[in-house]
Amino acid sequence: MLKDSPIGQRGKQPSIDDNVAGILHSINIDEVLCRQEDLAGGPVKSSTLTPQTINLFVPLNPAVEDRHLRKERLSARRRYLLFLVMPDQAQQKLWTDSLMLDPQMAYYRAEELSRGVVPLLDPTADNSSLPQPHVLEKVRRLCRAMRPSNLDDKLAALNQLVASHDPVMEKEAQIAINALQAPE
Repeated sequence: MLKDSPIGQRGKQPSIDDNVAGILHSINIDEVLCRQEDLAGGPVKSSTLTPQTINLFVPLNPAVEDRHLRKERLSARRRYLLFLVMPDQAQQKLWTDSLMLDPQMAYYRAEELSRGVVPLLDPTADNSSLPQPHVLEKVRRLCRAMRPSNLDDKLAALNQLVASHDPVMEKEAQIAINALQAPE
């Protein structure tokens, strides 16, 4: 993550005491593991460009959006595995109309708020290759299986994961197979 910026209501400057409506996290993208179109059964557009920086907006109100979920918490200069979603156009418009956000920009949230933010270990001078959380490799494997644009190739790669003897990969691959084979 590059930086955090407090965001206030349109027409007012954010201050520490009041009027901070949310935090805008500017995030540098090192690697994209999957895109939404990778998860579909049809052809993938190879021309999809990846932005180098994205904006993750975390509104402070309501304090609790879902009583089972906590808001995203990110720290500057840390690395994360993020599962991002783009709120619908109505939500984007509400934010840009009422808050000091640029209407020309896209703003993301993490999937299931704090559950969509997985901290990664930062390399140190003593150890440049720290082991990362297991979820990172599992996501990489599932995304590689979902990447082929041909449905038969995608299903073959997912079936290899089902046969992998890794219970998490078996379950996730089977869910993906079922979704791909479901009638539209």
